[in-house]
Amino acid sequence: MADRELWDVEHLHFETRTTNFKADAYPQDMGLSTDAQIAEHCVHPLEFIRAHRPAR
Repeated sequence: MADRELWDVEHLHFETRTTNFKADAYPQDMGLSTDAQIAEHCVHPLEFIRAHRPAR
């Protein structure tokens, strides 16, 4: 599969921000350039999913 075809597959993106930024804002737009800086404004995705997954 060509690299371009990988981007054409339907998929979901979601962010778990703890800071209220504009919905279409990218971290770089807000001066956040490192993973550590970005992490200060988000919940780790696995932590979020585990906290909100219904009981089995």
